[in-house]
Amino acid sequence: MAMNEAMGFLAQCRTSPEFRRRLNDVKEGAIAQATGYAFTDAEMEDALRAMQLRARDEYDADEIRELGQWLRFLKAENGAGAGGEPTACAPGKCGSCSLCG
Repeated sequence: MAMNEAMGFLAQCRTSPEFRRRLNDVKEGAIAQATGYAFTDAEMEDALRAMQLRARDEYDADEIRELGQWLRFLKAENGAGAGGEPTACAPGKCGSCSLCG
Protein backbone atom coordinates (compact mmCIF):
# COMPACT_ATOMS: atom_id res chain seq x y z
CA MET A 1 0.00 0.00 0.00
CA ALA A 2 1.22 3.46 -0.87
CA MET A 3 0.31 4.88 2.56
CA ASN A 4 2.68 2.35 4.15
CA GLU A 5 5.37 3.43 1.67
CA ALA A 6 4.87 7.06 2.66
CA MET A 7 4.97 6.20 6.38
CA GLY A 8 8.21 4.24 5.89
CA PHE A 9 9.71 7.11 3.90
CA LEU A 10 8.80 9.64 6.62
CA ALA A 11 10.09 7.37 9.40
CA GLN A 12 13.39 7.04 7.57
CA CYS A 13 13.53 10.83 7.11
CA ARG A 14 13.09 11.26 10.85
CA THR A 15 15.73 8.75 11.91
CA SER A 16 18.46 8.71 9.26
CA PRO A 17 20.76 11.70 8.71
CA GLU A 18 22.35 9.92 5.73
CA PHE A 19 18.91 9.47 4.10
CA ARG A 20 18.17 13.19 4.57
CA ARG A 21 21.54 14.05 3.01
CA ARG A 22 20.63 11.92 -0.02
CA LEU A 23 17.32 13.78 -0.33
CA ASN A 24 19.13 17.12 -0.28
CA ASP A 25 21.25 15.91 -3.21
CA VAL A 26 18.30 14.92 -5.43
CA LYS A 27 18.46 17.25 -8.42
CA GLU A 28 15.63 16.13 -10.72
CA GLY A 29 12.52 14.01 -10.58
CA ALA A 30 10.30 13.01 -7.72
CA ILE A 31 11.98 12.74 -4.36
CA ALA A 32 10.17 9.54 -3.38
CA GLN A 33 11.10 7.68 -6.56
CA ALA A 34 14.73 8.83 -6.29
CA THR A 35 14.93 6.98 -2.96
CA GLY A 36 13.08 3.84 -4.04
CA TYR A 37 9.67 4.65 -2.54
CA ALA A 38 6.41 4.87 -4.49
CA PHE A 39 3.68 7.24 -3.28
CA THR A 40 1.97 10.44 -4.35
CA ASP A 41 2.15 13.89 -2.76
CA ALA A 42 -1.38 13.44 -1.41
CA GLU A 43 -0.40 10.14 0.23
CA MET A 44 2.61 11.83 1.82
CA GLU A 45 0.36 14.58 3.22
CA ASP A 46 -2.03 11.92 4.57
CA ALA A 47 0.89 10.10 6.20
CA LEU A 48 2.12 13.35 7.78
CA ARG A 49 -1.35 14.01 9.22
CA ALA A 50 -1.57 10.46 10.55
CA MET A 51 1.85 10.80 12.19
CA GLN A 52 0.83 14.10 13.78
CA LEU A 53 -2.32 12.50 15.20
CA ARG A 54 -0.19 9.73 16.72
CA ALA A 55 2.42 12.10 18.15
CA ARG A 56 3.31 11.43 21.79
CA ASP A 57 3.48 15.08 22.73
CA GLU A 58 3.63 18.63 21.38
CA TYR A 59 7.37 18.40 20.65
CA ASP A 60 6.91 15.24 18.59
CA ALA A 61 4.08 16.90 16.63
CA ASP A 62 6.26 19.97 16.01
CA GLU A 63 9.05 17.77 14.67
CA ILE A 64 6.63 16.13 12.25
CA ARG A 65 5.32 19.52 11.08
CA GLU A 66 8.90 20.69 10.51
CA LEU A 67 9.62 17.53 8.53
CA GLY A 68 6.58 18.23 6.36
CA GLN A 69 7.73 21.80 5.73
CA TRP A 70 11.21 20.64 4.81
CA LEU A 71 9.86 18.03 2.37
CA ARG A 72 7.52 20.58 0.74
CA PHE A 73 10.45 22.95 0.34
CA LEU A 74 12.58 20.21 -1.23
CA LYS A 75 9.76 19.33 -3.60
CA ALA A 76 9.32 22.95 -4.66
CA GLU A 77 13.06 23.45 -5.05
CA ASN A 78 13.56 20.27 -7.10
CA GLY A 79 10.27 20.18 -9.01
CA ALA A 80 9.66 22.04 -12.22
CA GLY A 81 6.54 22.58 -14.23
CA ALA A 82 6.21 23.01 -17.97
CA GLY A 83 8.80 25.54 -19.08
CA GLY A 84 11.19 24.78 -16.20
CA GLU A 85 9.59 27.09 -13.64
CA PRO A 86 9.23 25.83 -10.05
CA THR A 87 5.74 24.46 -9.36
CA ALA A 88 5.54 26.10 -5.93
CA CYS A 89 7.18 28.97 -4.13
CA ALA A 90 10.94 28.63 -3.80
CA PRO A 91 13.77 31.10 -3.12
CA GLY A 92 14.69 31.24 -6.80
CA LYS A 93 11.12 32.11 -7.79
CA CYS A 94 9.79 35.04 -5.75
CA GLY A 95 12.06 35.99 -2.87
CA SER A 96 9.27 37.90 -1.14
CA CYS A 97 7.02 35.47 0.75
CA SER A 98 7.66 34.13 4.24
CA LEU A 99 9.03 30.86 2.80
CA CYS A 100 11.38 32.58 0.39
CA GLY A 101 12.48 35.31 2.81
